[in-house]
Amino acid sequence: MSSPTLDEVLAAIKKALGSIDGLRAHATEPEEPNFPTAYPRLVDWAYDETFPESCDDVPTMYHFDIWILVDLKSGLQRAQAQLNPYISPVGRNSIKQALERDMRLGGCVDWLRLTGGGSYGTTDIAGLRCLAASMRAEVHA
Repeated sequence: MSSPTLDEVLAAIKKALGSIDGLRAHATEPEEPNFPTAYPRLVDWAYDETFPESCDDVPTMYHFDIWILVDLKSGLQRAQAQLNPYISPVGRNSIKQALERDMRLGGCVDWLRLTGGGSYGTTDIAGLRCLAASMRAEVHA
């Protein structure tokens, strides 16, 4: 199997995020977000994680921050109540469970795992104020 392109990995992550009811999933940061929304943002990558046997196979380790954003219009406490189930390790809205349900993302990658969280707080995206959290995903492709 040849290594997937970055766009194929992003599309597979979007598809897994889209399995959460009511969450608007994107493969890249949306220009006009409609909350609640989630998308992966590439943080770093490393090539040649193992020795490939063919020229079409360049094993790569990607690190993504999965950003989850919710609307602040109803107030900070309500926004926190809406955001927290997405960053929970369990539950029907859990990003971790949605992504790790099929750790191969439909055969696109060798494996994916969520290793923890990073940022949590208010931010602006496309001129809109929102509450956001990031979760770190490690992907071997």
